[in-house]
Amino acid sequence: MKTPRLHLTALILSLSPAPLLAQLPAPTPTSPEAAANAKQAGMAVEATPVLKASEVLRPEIIKGPHHTVAEDIPTAGFLNQYTIQSDFGVFHVKGNALLAKRIHEINAMAALAKIEKSDEFKKALANTAKMPLHMVENLIDDPKGTAQQIGDGAKRFVHRAGEMFQRKGQKTKEEDNAFQSALGFSKAKRKLCWDLKVDPYSTNPELQKKLDDVAWATFAGEFGLKLGMLAIPGGAGTAISGVTTSSTVAESIRDNSPVDLSAKNRDALQAMGINENLLEAFLATPDLSPTQQTVIVQELSNIPQARGRDAFIQMCLSARSEADGIFFQRISQLMRAYHEKSSPVLTIFNLYGLPAAYTQDQSLIIPLELDYGSWSADAAKLSAAIGSYQIPGMPIKQRKLVITGKVTPMAKAGLEKAGIQTIENVYNEGVYKK
Repeated sequence: MKTPRLHLTALILSLSPAPLLAQLPAPTPTSPEAAANAKQAGMAVEATPVLKASEVLRPEIIKGPHHTVAEDIPTAGFLNQYTIQSDFGVFHVKGNALLAKRIHEINAMAALAKIEKSDEFKKALANTAKMPLHMVENLIDDPKGTAQQIGDGAKRFVHRAGEMFQRKGQKTKEEDNAFQSALGFSKAKRKLCWDLKVDPYSTNPELQKKLDDVAWATFAGEFGLKLGMLAIPGGAGTAISGVTTSSTVAESIRDNSPVDLSAKNRDALQAMGINENLLEAFLATPDLSPTQQTVIVQELSNIPQARGRDAFIQMCLSARSEADGIFFQRISQLMRAYHEKSSPVLTIFNLYGLPAAYTQDQSLIIPLELDYGSWSADAAKLSAAIGSYQIPGMPIKQRKLVITGKVTPMAKAGLEKAGIQTIENVYNEGVYKK
């Protein structure tokens, strides 16, 4: 059974080393009792808000040709909780990033559904029955010989075989199986995903089914996608993963199988000096998709002088869902963005379970995927801990919370009182009204 995503501060503390846990009492969700206790202690708190879609979201996010977002948006855990009614079922998602991703996927599914109704597609699907099955059989009986027949060099396949051995047969969800990859089916599927700007490793099962059908017709049935067939309605979702990625990373995901991506990520992690056991565990983490792993590795590679990148890799091992994978992906992007646009990151470390960084301008940076933060007893407790944190030999002139969303005025005031500056709407997915 999959472990549910935890309340953010509980997740943070679950990552902490035991000595640090002892210093910071474990938080609980803000309840009426907790709020009453905080009030008696002289600390004002606010109830966890339920946002209204009509008040905070852009109109095209609330409703599109194939979806509608429910009006009530709970904010428990610092990630907004959304319910999306669509032509393809109901989706429950956590976080603005996953909201943008799912809406874009819904529009992509609509485009694929339109293709599936065409006469050309139905004819191509019939042609797939003519696929010479001896090639599939040969892949089982004589994989080397079949590989030579389909044109891949021995050197590349030896490298791939070594990588598959290193991975010990472990696969992330929705990955290609061996014979489909060798036949080129997964390449066709990744190209289709590139054209649709969707993540080939999305956990959306309805999307995966439609991608498989159209990619198989394209590959095995000689179905040609015409200009305009993949036009997607709606404006949400502008990147391959629902979270902004560089064109280099997106092209790498398009052009490389999961095994090849794993090999490239392995090389990059080794170049960073990451311990072999740690990098093996990272590459084998099932709830970090090849997309998320590739983005994280690329972003860490872009802050080359930073010490402690292994600490962040270690924290990534706690991912238990697609939302968790996005959480760590976004943090890696926030750190790289601050490194490039504000001040170079010198050290990355685990601060009470929080990913944190120390920069050249003597700032303590806490990057977080946080959609909407209110001032709770737990937030006050955590702010006090961050505000008093000291690093031996590293003077701290500024403390900054760098977040993807925003916080309430009371939360911002509480953070300022603790000596923490809030930098909002960094890597924002554009779902909020301006």
